[in-house]
Amino acid sequence: MSVTIQLYFGEPKRVKAGQFDKVKNHKNHIVVAVLFMACLFGPSSTPIAACQTAEDSQQNQTSELPLPNHAIWRFGEIDSTQANGYYLLKFSPDGKYLATRNRKNIVEIRNANDRQLICELAAHKNRIKTIDFSPDSKFLLTVASVNDGIQIWNVNNGQLEFEINEKVMTATFSKSGKSIFVLAPNSVIEYSWPDGKLLDRADDSKLLRNGINLALAIDRSGQYVVTQSKTNNQQFNLTKLIDTRNQTSIILPGPSQTPKKAIFSNDNNWIAAMYPRREEIRLWNVHDPQTKKYDLKGHNRTVESIAFSNDSRFLVTTGWDKKVVVWDVLTRASIAVLTGHRERANCADFSTVDFQLASGASGLNDSTVIMWSLQSLLLPGQPEKLEDHSKFNKVWQGLGSTSPSIALRNLNRLKRSAPESIGWIEKEIGLIDSASLDIIRQTVAQLQADTFAEREAATMRLIEMRASAERILLETLETAESTEVRYRLNRILNYDIKRPKIKMSELRQLHRVIYLLELLASDLRFRESTIRLLKNLSLNHPHIDVARDASASIERINAQAQ
Repeated sequence: MSVTIQLYFGEPKRVKAGQFDKVKNHKNHIVVAVLFMACLFGPSSTPIAACQTAEDSQQNQTSELPLPNHAIWRFGEIDSTQANGYYLLKFSPDGKYLATRNRKNIVEIRNANDRQLICELAAHKNRIKTIDFSPDSKFLLTVASVNDGIQIWNVNNGQLEFEINEKVMTATFSKSGKSIFVLAPNSVIEYSWPDGKLLDRADDSKLLRNGINLALAIDRSGQYVVTQSKTNNQQFNLTKLIDTRNQTSIILPGPSQTPKKAIFSNDNNWIAAMYPRREEIRLWNVHDPQTKKYDLKGHNRTVESIAFSNDSRFLVTTGWDKKVVVWDVLTRASIAVLTGHRERANCADFSTVDFQLASGASGLNDSTVIMWSLQSLLLPGQPEKLEDHSKFNKVWQGLGSTSPSIALRNLNRLKRSAPESIGWIEKEIGLIDSASLDIIRQTVAQLQADTFAEREAATMRLIEMRASAERILLETLETAESTEVRYRLNRILNYDIKRPKIKMSELRQLHRVIYLLELLASDLRFRESTIRLLKNLSLNHPHIDVARDASASIERINAQAQ
C-alpha cells in the first residue's frame, strides 16, 4: 500500500473534510509526531499532515469536486494554496491515455477511463511546450526550449527511450508513425522511428534559411511549415505557410503579431492560430489561405489554447474567461460553450472515443482537469426513425443548414434510421458521373510510358481528373523512384484546381453526409456499404473539397479497423 503525506500551512479550515480522521487512525507514527508539532507551534504557521493511501486520495479528490453540466469526471485541486494547475493536455490516438503537463513541469500520464496515474515524467529543466503521442499510442514525445532537444518516453513504464540532440522549435510523429519530423530554427529534419536514424535534413534550402525567424508548426507529413518572418523594413511580422516539397511560400493574411501558437488539422486542410492578448483566433484553409480565412470570435478574454478533433471537423478553444468553446469547422460557428472552470482554462484536447473532450485550468480556485461528454452537443435531439422517403427529403435539406446545431440534429436522425438512410443517400449521390479507379491507376502507370508524348498525354488527363485522382497521386508519390515521375506527380498536384459551381447548402450537405457515413462505419453491419459510398465520393466527385473529405474519412476508418 502506497502512502502520501500532504502538508498544509495556515488555518486548519484549509484541510478538507475527512482528512483528520484518516490522520488520526493511520498506523504511521510520523503523523503523530507532526500533529504534536502542530500543538507546540499553534495553528497560524503549523504544518498539518494528512496521510492517505493512493486509493483514498483518488476517491477523495473526485468525490469532493463538483461536476458541471456535461462533465463525466474531474481530478485535481480546488482552493489550492499552490495553484499547481494544468498547461498542456493531450489524448493518445487510441483514447486510452491522457498526458498532462502541470505547473511544476511534470508530465503525468493517466488512464483516460479511471484517471489512475500510470507514470510521471520529469522530462526537461525548461518549460515543456510540446507533447505528442506516437500513432500507436506507445510513446510520448516532449519538447521544451530550443536547446533542450527532444525526449521520447515509453508510455507504459515511463522510461526514457530515445533523445534527439537538435536545436528544435517543435516536433511531431509522422502520420504513419515511422518517422519524426523536427522543426528547427532554419531546417526541417526527419528521423526514422523507432531506430532514430537521420533520414533527411532540409537545411540547405534558401526558402527555409532566409524565411524563418520563428518556426511555429509543422504538419504530420513534413511538407508544410508555418513560420513568422520579418519584412525588409523590419516593421511588420508576416505569418507564412511554406511548402517544403515544392519550395514555395505564401503569406497567411492576419494580424501582424507573432502567434502564440499555430496548429495544423489532422487532415492538413486547416491551420488555426491564436495571438497574445486577442480574444479571437484565425483560421485558414491550407489550399486557399488568401480567400478562405476566418476569425472565430467566442471569447471575451485572451484565448489560451486551440486543438482540432481527430477528424478535423471540430475545434476547441479555451481562454482567460474560463470558457471552453467547441466550434464547427465547416460553418465556423460555435456549437457549445462549456462552463465549469473557476480559473482560466489553459488547455484542451478531443478524445478519439465516445465524443469526449478534456480541459485543464490553473489558479488558486481551480487546478483541475474536466472530462466532458459531447454526445448530446454534437449529436443533439432524441431522434425518431424516419418512416418514409418524404421525411428523408426534409432531413436531407436540413443537413445544409448554416446552423451546426440544426444540421447535426438532422444528421442524428439519419444515424438513427440506418440502414434505410444508407439506401436513400446512395440514390442522392449515385448520379455523379463516374471515373473508374482502374482508369486512374492505368493513367498513372502511363507516366512511365516509353515516349514523351504518351507521358505528357497521361499528365494532362490526370490534371483533368485532379480532384478524383488526388489520393492515388499522393500514394504514388510516396513510393515513386523515377525523378521524372515525381516531377510529373508534383506538377499535377500543384496545378490550380477549378472547383465546379455548387450551392453552399449542397456542399454542406455532402460534408455532413461524409461525417455520417464515417460514424456509421464504426458498426460492422454498415462498414462495407459506407466505405463504398465514401470511395464513390472520393474518386468521382468533381469538387476537390468533397473528394478530400471522403478520402480522409476512409483513411480514418481503415486506421481504426487496424
